[in-house]
Amino acid sequence: MVAEHKRVYIDTMIFIKHLFNATHPLHSKIENFFNDISNQMYKGITSSFTRSEYLAVIKEILATKTCDIPSQTEITQALEIFDKFIDKMGIEVFDSDDLARSHGMLFSECHKRIEIASPIKGNNTRWRILGDADSIILLLAERCNSNMLATNDDGFKGMISHVTPLIVKVINAIKGLGIQTGNI
Repeated sequence: MVAEHKRVYIDTMIFIKHLFNATHPLHSKIENFFNDISNQMYKGITSSFTRSEYLAVIKEILATKTCDIPSQTEITQALEIFDKFIDKMGIEVFDSDDLARSHGMLFSECHKRIEIASPIKGNNTRWRILGDADSIILLLAERCNSNMLATNDDGFKGMISHVTPLIVKVINAIKGLGIQTGNI
């Protein structure tokens, strides 16, 4: 039985690093996370907004890789990889427009999340804050009753919400250990 009390909204870059960057240092941690979803330790959640953000990142990756505008075939193939993975994993996809309409104000609520978020000093001494697109992700995670958010973005650490950030990180590069809690 799926642990319904462990509903995890999955941020875009977790999908990108899993599906298109097998050499990334976080790949094995993310793979373990998806294995946990497959083993029903978590219920994976995402939204159509994440799919749109995924599309934008994929187009940039393809353009950078080829130094050219990606073909529609390449874009379609990348979206098919995402959609098939979502289906295979049983990840629940919420319609972002429905979530926005059914719960009232969207952007003023995002603004409130940014106002109350605390700046966080990252490992590389760079300060991070919950950004505008991240505030939308947080609000969508809240509105689809997630209680955790899987990400590798330190800006989520300063958020104030009932949703707990699960930050996927490489803590010890020598041993390859990673995941800070609320971390995966």
